[in-house]
Amino acid sequence: MNNEKAKTHEFIVENFHKTIDNLVRLNTQNRVVADRHKRALSPNFWAMKFCTVRCDIGRGTGKTEYIKRRATKSDLVIVFNDEACSRIASEISCPIIIANQLERKIMRMENRFNTIFIDEPELIFREISQQRLYSLLAHDYQHTFILLGS
Repeated sequence: MNNEKAKTHEFIVENFHKTIDNLVRLNTQNRVVADRHKRALSPNFWAMKFCTVRCDIGRGTGKTEYIKRRATKSDLVIVFNDEACSRIASEISCPIIIANQLERKIMRMENRFNTIFIDEPELIFREISQQRLYSLLAHDYQHTFILLGS
């Protein structure tokens, strides 16, 4: 990649990350506004409709890098396969679960995650349905789900 293209790529990645951060902040604010609906909905339906940020602007735009930079010990990352897991495992301190192992592994965990990052949700939801994933993970009304990719 030549220097000009590299700078443009860095600009895209940096601004995409800022955009995701802003969307998460707006989502959190929207939950406060929509709070009156919370108790009428199950935690997993609330999470699907009010606690989920979905974002994708194309391949190679820093989605996985965003997870590496933002995931903390109190979060969870769900990836599609072993290769995706190995790409980020050494760079984050939170649990990483491969989609087809989620049901088995989540039962052995405390499951009090602040943010659940889902890398490439289209691939994840081929392994486990969206409804099942939310029912396994959304036990209270506090989680934030960040779905990055198509």
